[in-house]
Amino acid sequence: MPCYHFTWHTYGSWLPDRREGYVHWSRGRQPSSPGLATCYHQQQKEPAARLTDEHQLAVIKELCQAAAKQQFRLHFVACESSHVHVLVSWSDQREAKQLSRSLRRSISLRLMQFQRRKWLARGGSCRRVRDRGHLEHLTAQYLPSHGGWKWSERRGLFR
Repeated sequence: MPCYHFTWHTYGSWLPDRREGYVHWSRGRQPSSPGLATCYHQQQKEPAARLTDEHQLAVIKELCQAAAKQQFRLHFVACESSHVHVLVSWSDQREAKQLSRSLRRSISLRLMQFQRRKWLARGGSCRRVRDRGHLEHLTAQYLPSHGGWKWSERRGLFR
């Protein structure tokens, strides 16, 4: 049964001027580049998207509903104003990228009910959970350390 950790950043929120680097939609994590950030800012078609508490709660609700419809097990969701982490597993033959695209679409459509705009940046991270220890690290330490709204199958909704 595949288990994956998906991450999507909000549009315009993780640009190359971040001290810790940025995430390129197809090349993954990259070092900081203030010069490139200027170019990115000039090409932005709308302001950076930020997920308020209301948006984060709507994303979590959407993912909980999508789990039944799209037949996957939702283990954890962690939101911040600039990104969403989702930890899922499933038992059919779907590829991880296929499920990632489907979940990203569900999140985007739900957020469009607030405002018609570009909510999520292109791409996203799609990382396989290696083993039980990795899963425990994600659910007990990494994901709960995020500052926004969270949901887990053990705790339900929490902050």
